Amino acid sequence: LRNESLEGNAKYVDNTKHVADLTSQLFELRSKLDTSEKERDRLETSYRNLKSLRSELKSEHLDAKSKLDVIASQLNSRVEQCNDLERQLQANEGEKEDMLLAI
Repeated sequence: LRNESLEGNAKYVDNTKHVADLTSQLFELRSKLDTSEKERDRLETSYRNLKSLRSELKSEHLDAKSKLDVIASQLNSRVEQCNDLERQLQANEGEKEDMLLAI
């Protein structure tokens, strides 16, 4: 009986150690899970922030492109005005020469 009692006690001690080890592992895994969940939340927040920034940049890009198109159009108009003025000056120069020759 005594051997059986000792064997039973040894099994109880082994089982208790095993339960303690499993409990320790469980707490460790729970801690890792909490850390992983926090990291996931942080990454999701970063992702949302990046999407928002991307949208803002896209909008700013379109605004800037629109402004550049307006400036390019204004510049083209000014170039045409300059070309017209140059043609008028050349025509006036030609008329001036004709008048001087006529005199």
